[in-house]
Amino acid sequence: MTFRITSIADGTGETLAIAGRLEREGLDELERAVAAAARPLTLDLGDLRHADATAMILLARLEAGGVRLAGLSQYLRLRLDQMPADGTPP
Repeated sequence: MTFRITSIADGTGETLAIAGRLEREGLDELERAVAAAARPLTLDLGDLRHADATAMILLARLEAGGVRLAGLSQYLRLRLDQMPADGTPP
């Protein structure tokens, strides 16, 4: 596995901190963590070093579904902003 998920609950929701390289092979684990997390949910992506195309689609869909994405690098934010709102690749 090339990434780590750390859960931080603060009583008003939950934050999942994602560190490393987010790639297709690990997305099932991230989806399980997101499904089990308390709402409102924030993904802290400050330590995310890479996200492949499949991961970017998932992140776009999560954001469209109300998950807050925090700490995203400018490059990854630009890539997300260029994706259609439904998260399908351009």
